[in-house]
Amino acid sequence: MDYLNRVRNLSVETDRSTAITELKNLQSQVIKEDKDLKLVVETDKIKYPGFVNTTYFREIIYNAEHTIHHLALIRVALREMNLNIVGEDFGVAYATIQYRLSKINES
Repeated sequence: MDYLNRVRNLSVETDRSTAITELKNLQSQVIKEDKDLKLVVETDKIKYPGFVNTTYFREIIYNAEHTIHHLALIRVALREMNLNIVGEDFGVAYATIQYRLSKINES
């Protein structure tokens, strides 16, 4: 896997219908069995091998968490524009939601 040198499709970022189509395609392709992978990383190849070992499931989890990070940034922008159009948990990590729920249940 190589996140840095992946093929990019800029129309996904600028055309809503293209983005929706791509998301639907990904949804049908993402469910796979776990397997070992090598993730390409930009490093000083003298000191490091240029990759790290990972797994398919680990990368799916990373992408889900990274998506939450982006949603959090969107939430900040929406707040700055005084647009109250997302739920309380939008852009909040699952662990944070669980922590908040545990505090409510303690009360």
